[in-house]
Amino acid sequence: MSQKRLIYFLVFITLQSIAQSNKKILWIHYTANPPKIDAVFDDMVWQNATEASGFTMYKPGFGDAEPIGQKTTVKMGYDNKALYIAAKLTVPDNYTIPKQFTTRDSFGQSDTFSVAINPDNDGVNDFVFHVMSSGTQADAKISIDGADFNWNVIWDSKVFVGKHFWRVEMRIPYAALRFNNKNTHDWGVNFYRNNSLTNEKYSWNF
Repeated sequence: MSQKRLIYFLVFITLQSIAQSNKKILWIHYTANPPKIDAVFDDMVWQNATEASGFTMYKPGFGDAEPIGQKTTVKMGYDNKALYIAAKLTVPDNYTIPKQFTTRDSFGQSDTFSVAINPDNDGVNDFVFHVMSSGTQADAKISIDGADFNWNVIWDSKVFVGKHFWRVEMRIPYAALRFNNKNTHDWGVNFYRNNSLTNEKYSWNF
């Protein structure tokens, strides 16, 4: 990809159970100045990035909107080397964000933000990256056989936990993914959050 051209990645969901017309679409823009992965969100790439929001509960409720006082927003960007993701997850005033420190690929008692990326947009073969409120990482390769957590790649993330929110910033290099080399990509992606204390799970696309 040339730095002299602005190339857009058309990013949308690949859940097979959802009709094509109902899939959410997120356009992400090229940046010549990659963000510092520090969970601060003061980099230029985030200032004009399109925001993904309107998450929906899929467990234990089925189709419920995020409650008042809780909101999830996600932004993405890319350059010639990697994808960049910034997520802010707010929580209700009476919710204390748990932060149990664990080893890699162990979720423990922590809230979780996850992104599933499907470069082939086939609804089956996803690469999933999890970041816990403790800062712990987990990653897995998804196929028709299930999730393979023995699949480990190198990527970067940083977490900041405030009183009623936490932020996640991620850098996922293309070396961690497999995809065809072409100018325009229609990639499948979904974002998820898990509130550990209430066991509520939400996704960007239901």
